Amino acid sequence: MKKLFVFCIAVLQIYHAYAQSNEVDSLTQALQREKTDTGRTLLLGELSYVLNESRPDTAMSLAMEALTLSRNIGFEKGEAMSLNRLGNVYNIFGNY
Repeated sequence: MKKLFVFCIAVLQIYHAYAQSNEVDSLTQALQREKTDTGRTLLLGELSYVLNESRPDTAMSLAMEALTLSRNIGFEKGEAMSLNRLGNVYNIFGNY
């Protein structure tokens, strides 16, 4: 029974990693195609959210890029989202 439980946990972790990889690929492709700054801001924020726990350094960089872009274009919703994403990453790093 214990072996079955360990096997199930391993399968779930592999599936989660695979699903996350697909989502990252999809968001990255969408980001490359996006023409509007507001769209790019939202995609950067979503990509930051997806990478939050697995690659927090990358997530922070993406959130900072989204924050800079949203401030440059005066996109308040994007700025708020970016600050939220940064807060999540700082929380993961234990920087409260």
